[in-house]
Amino acid sequence: MGNRLLLTAVLAVVLLSTTAPALEPPTFSDEVARILQTRCQTCHRPGEHAPFSLLTYRDAHDKRDDI
Repeated sequence: MGNRLLLTAVLAVVLLSTTAPALEPPTFSDEVARILQTRCQTCHRPGEHAPFSLLTYRDAHDKRDDI
């Protein structure tokens, strides 16, 4: 009985630790740029009706308080 409980506990710890995603901060090039490209850049580019561009990191960084 004790061995079965220990085995179950060890198995649970191993399974939970291997399936938990790593909590790393998002990066601009991996996550943010993709969101801006699909959701914002259609309008937020030079020559379109949006008030500012969001094509580059610098564009987004300069307007970070507005977006």
